[in-house]
Amino acid sequence: PKGRVVFQYRYQWAGKGERLDIGTYPATGLKEAREEVIRLRGELESNRNPRLVKQAEKRKATEAMTVESVIRAWYEAYCVKNKKGSEQIL
Repeated sequence: PKGRVVFQYRYQWAGKGERLDIGTYPATGLKEAREEVIRLRGELESNRNPRLVKQAEKRKATEAMTVESVIRAWYEAYCVKNKKGSEQIL
């Protein structure tokens, strides 16, 4: 034990007990954890495995983040405001 509080959602899928970590306290608050459990219960009631749904959401979020998008975000947030001749960088 490391003395951390981890919110988890426990459910049955295909006759087996499953456990899914929602987040750690205080990064994830109690209200957020409860809302996530309600959302995951809805997925389970729609006959979708909450673990696979969460993995698909994570994959979709990481695919959207490309090197180009990170560089453009840095450029717009930092270079445009702080660098002279920033239009020549990209």
